[in-house]
Amino acid sequence: MCEVTTSLLRCVDVELHHMQHADAVVFVGSENFGLPNAGLLDTLARQFYSAEQSLAGKPFAIVMSTGNGGDGALRHLRALLGAMGMRECLDSTIFHGALYPEHKRQCEELGEALASAIAMGIY
Repeated sequence: MCEVTTSLLRCVDVELHHMQHADAVVFVGSENFGLPNAGLLDTLARQFYSAEQSLAGKPFAIVMSTGNGGDGALRHLRALLGAMGMRECLDSTIFHGALYPEHKRQCEELGEALASAIAMGIY
């Protein structure tokens, strides 16, 4: 199995080159008032026009904590990422309400699945 390296960046620290050089991107955030959180929206807004087609086909996954359904926030985020040319590669992971240790385990499993798929050349 190939070695996989991961980077954890806060939204304010993400620059376009981070996404361009990644094999895949996992967007993690919360839903606020039916939209993705402001930090995530700001990050994507800063990269949107300069990205042009440099992210075309880049696989992504979404992990979101929501108070309710989260459908509006997911729809908005998918639309932005799709307009940037990225493609969703795994089903979104959505947590409702308080976060518990099993949620961390689910995130680890998502990361392992994505890393394995990249190592096998699927993405």
